[in-house]
Amino acid sequence: MVEEKVSHQKPPKPLDKCHIKVERCFYRFLDWDSCVASLKPLIDGLIHCDIIKDDSYKITGPWDVTQSFRPKKEGPLLKVEIYDRMENPSDSKADDKPIRGKTYRVDGED
Repeated sequence: MVEEKVSHQKPPKPLDKCHIKVERCFYRFLDWDSCVASLKPLIDGLIHCDIIKDDSYKITGPWDVTQSFRPKKEGPLLKVEIYDRMENPSDSKADDKPIRGKTYRVDGED
């Protein structure tokens, strides 16, 4: 499913630094640990499709994960945004680097 959604918007090469933002929309909420763990197959799909180089903390940093309500009749939806974090050589702190560049979206809807 991931490859189908991102095939038309792949970066020229897998991202070396990125910020991942995910919104899980469903009629039931998961506890924090379960919500993050449920996203592992999605993140692995991004690696398999050559969107991101790896899912290590050094590459992705902390994931920004939220949940919102979506009526049961509408079915589940995952909204995913991957931001290309470009390096700023004059800045020594990786966490202070701005998130810039292209945003890659993966929605569960067409």
